[in-house]
Amino acid sequence: MKKSVFVGFLLLSVTEVISSSSYGHGVKQCTYKSLNDNKDKGQIQSCDFQKAFSTSALRVTYQGDMRALSCSRNCCRRWFITINGKECSSPAPIDALIYANGVSGLNLHRPGTLDGFCNNIPAGRVTVGFSVGKCKNWPDVGDAYTCWDSACRLIIEEVPFMQ
Repeated sequence: MKKSVFVGFLLLSVTEVISSSSYGHGVKQCTYKSLNDNKDKGQIQSCDFQKAFSTSALRVTYQGDMRALSCSRNCCRRWFITINGKECSSPAPIDALIYANGVSGLNLHRPGTLDGFCNNIPAGRVTVGFSVGKCKNWPDVGDAYTCWDSACRLIIEEVPFMQ
């Protein structure tokens, strides 16, 4: 089933595919076109998912543009996935960072992918968030930009529990 909804100037396209495997897992993709998000901290976007089994895991993938504007000293931004407002802890956070140091004002937008699994998520409605913030153990500096002038996506898949 595919639905398109206008939210302000943003066209949000959601595609949900339910597989017919014996496990019965589902897959959902939320896509965002030219989101052009200039946040340095906070949630960029979220996508709701209906998780069928308490014994399963979620595989979450973000694919799209990420940038941390270079500054003269130690700029760093971290992008991360949240599930129901919290970062995954089992087996580990799903995150990536961009460190920029040196040429002030260097504006490189890079394709980026965050991909990982999260265990111990109860069955039912789940909100998967994609956020940006400061890098751990670094000063809170860096100018982040996400999903510039291109399509980006969150893909959520229910899979068997990860060991």
